[in-house]
Amino acid sequence: MAIFHWLVIQGGVPVKEVLSYRRCLRPGSDDKCGWCGIHVESIDHLFLHCSWSHHIWSALFNWWNVSWIIPSSMLEFSSDWINGMGIKAANFWSLIGPVTIWAIWLARNELVFNGVYSCWAATVSRIKLKVFNGSLTRKSVRVINFICGAFNLGV
Repeated sequence: MAIFHWLVIQGGVPVKEVLSYRRCLRPGSDDKCGWCGIHVESIDHLFLHCSWSHHIWSALFNWWNVSWIIPSSMLEFSSDWINGMGIKAANFWSLIGPVTIWAIWLARNELVFNGVYSCWAATVSRIKLKVFNGSLTRKSVRVINFICGAFNLGV
């Protein structure tokens, strides 16, 4: 996921806009976002500005009671969440960004290549589970205690 995150920031992910620029799409091919069908599928649109992705980010920010304004680019956004978004569990939050980007990409590929539409709410649930599992892998007691508090598990 770290390499994929780096590719996103560098603009190297093969979204339709990038493929069109590299002339990998036939002239006249549809370059619109598979989720909204309105805007060109660019990296910033797919991961931040599409209404489908926006629902995911909003749900995750609401989960942490964090107010936010959508930045103009993935580079800006990455800088914010690498710095912890100003919340107590910066280490935990640093997992959410890459996991979310990866989950959006996998859901996008399911839609593009298999015609399978993923519900954004189900994607959020998968993200939360993967982040929780990632935090367990890191064996971070402070993060686990914070999570338990967030879920009112009373550890």
